[in-house]
Amino acid sequence: HRPNDRKREALRCKMITAPKHQFLWLAIEKSHADAGEGVILEVAAALAEDDRGGDLSVVQEWSWAVDFPADIQVDEEVSLIHLNNGLIEEPDRVPLSHAEAVLAGVLGDANGVVLAGLTASWTLPWVKRHMPLLAAHIAHGVLDVGSLNRAAKAWHPEGFRAHYVKAGRALPKVHAALAAARHWRAAVGL
Repeated sequence: HRPNDRKREALRCKMITAPKHQFLWLAIEKSHADAGEGVILEVAAALAEDDRGGDLSVVQEWSWAVDFPADIQVDEEVSLIHLNNGLIEEPDRVPLSHAEAVLAGVLGDANGVVLAGLTASWTLPWVKRHMPLLAAHIAHGVLDVGSLNRAAKAWHPEGFRAHYVKAGRALPKVHAALAAARHWRAAVGL
C-alpha cells in the first residue's frame, strides 16, 4: 500500500465505526435530589436524527416506570408531583436493570455518546451511580439544553421562549429537550 491508501483506509474504517447517533436524549424522575440517597423512579430516552443536517426528529424512544422498594422515602415535594401525574401509582414497572440493558444494547459498541436533555448535567451523576452499564457508553461532556435556556433568558429575556416541562413525566421532558435543541440549532443557523 502507498501512504495515501493507508490514510484513506483508516478514514473509511473510522467512518464505518462512528456512531450513527451522537446524542442519547435522556430524562429521569427520581426520589430525591441527591443521587447517593435517591432511587430512579422513571427513565425515558430517545435517539434522534442528530447528524449534520438532521432535523432532530425522533428515530426511536423508550419510557419505563421503574420498580423501587416499597420502603423508599420519596421527597415530599417529589411525591406530590408524581402522585398528581400518576407515576407513583403506575402499575407497569420494570427493574432499572432492564431499562439500562435496553439502552446500553441500543448503543452497542458506541462509546462517547453525549448525554443530552433539559438537565443532562444533573442526570449524568445519576446515570454513573445507578446505571453503570449505560454510563460506559456515555461521554464525559453533556448537552444540557436547560443551561442554554437559562443563558438565553438572562441574555435576551424578550426573545426567550421556554422549553421546559416542570412537573411532567420523563418522556415529555425528552420531547421538550428536543424541541429546545431544534430551536437553538435553528437560532444559530445550523
